[in-house]
Amino acid sequence: MDALLRAFGEFAAPEHLPPDVAAAARRAIQLFAYDARRATVQVVQHGPAALLVKSDSSVLGDLVAHAYLACVEHARDGGSVTLDLEVRGAFVEFELRAEGGLGNREQALPHLEAVRRLASEASCELLIERPPAGGARLSLSFLHPR
Repeated sequence: MDALLRAFGEFAAPEHLPPDVAAAARRAIQLFAYDARRATVQVVQHGPAALLVKSDSSVLGDLVAHAYLACVEHARDGGSVTLDLEVRGAFVEFELRAEGGLGNREQALPHLEAVRRLASEASCELLIERPPAGGARLSLSFLHPR
């Protein structure tokens, strides 16, 4: 319970936190674990435990949370969400993939709109793919602070 309260506190007031996209992903997974369970979505995160990016800490958590929730909706009812983080040269690539399940594209729309709005505020390049067959892939690219 302490970890959940700490994660919520960091999510609610992120201004004092470093812009760590891996930590933001962990917080989103932890805070919205009930939503993923209720949607019967399996979640897997790959990558380093910490990964700083050149971004605004005050919007990074919201951006990651909305991207995660959009993927949960796309994978609803038996699918999976995979979060992959890696450094590629001068960039940090954060890819979220929703696969399988019945999905609910309509429920994902508000989250996708928020992701589009927040991406520029977070100094992030965004690519969203929503194939007609279902699922989704969100690719967020940040500068790496080296």
